[in-house]
Amino acid sequence: MPQNHFPKKRYYLAIVLWTLALVAGAFLWSAQLATYAIGVTLVVMAGARAFLPEGKVPVIRSRKVDVATYLILALAVLLLASWAATPAVS
Repeated sequence: MPQNHFPKKRYYLAIVLWTLALVAGAFLWSAQLATYAIGVTLVVMAGARAFLPEGKVPVIRSRKVDVATYLILALAVLLLASWAATPAVS
């Protein structure tokens, strides 16, 4: 029996809803808090990809490459989050 490497559709629906919630949170509360939430989400996704079995989260490359990519992006987003709410320079 072939193994399914793609998660169920509700996983993708949850990702879309979470992304919309982060965008709404950026407008309602703070862009900085939303950016921190994106960074934390990337760390959670790295943990999910590292520890959950195949087919529970999307597979792009090997497990190690996916986890490393998530963590590098999370680090970059979390380091840049402090400038998310910086006022425009005129």
